[in-house]
Amino acid sequence: MASNPATTTPPRRWVLYYDGDCGFCTWVARWLSRLDWLRQITWTPYQSLEQPPEGLSWADLDQAAYLQHTRQHRLYRGFYAFRRLTVLLPPLLPVAPLVWLPGVDLAGLVLYRWVAAHRRRISRCAPPDRRSGE
Repeated sequence: MASNPATTTPPRRWVLYYDGDCGFCTWVARWLSRLDWLRQITWTPYQSLEQPPEGLSWADLDQAAYLQHTRQHRLYRGFYAFRRLTVLLPPLLPVAPLVWLPGVDLAGLVLYRWVAAHRRRISRCAPPDRRSGE
């Protein structure tokens, strides 16, 4: 039986992939999802996927969070994903002008890389899910 188009929920325009085995990453994703008042984002631990999204590998997903625009097939990695979230999540709008200033991305990239590299020290994380074929 076909579903009624009037009652079907259209797919969300954005997907955020994060490390679901990382306590810190999961905490941040949950916290940010509470700010998603417009319900624009699907919050997805990458371990729940059968295969990585097009253009990404398991190693990519283990190194950084990714925000994907599902209609334009654009991917935003790490700091750039967070920066995009500042304009998607209403409570983060006051932060947006700061993170979009020229040059802030350089500091943001360094900070994001440091946190990503040390996230297992920041929280108690399970080792990454090693998929066959890596």
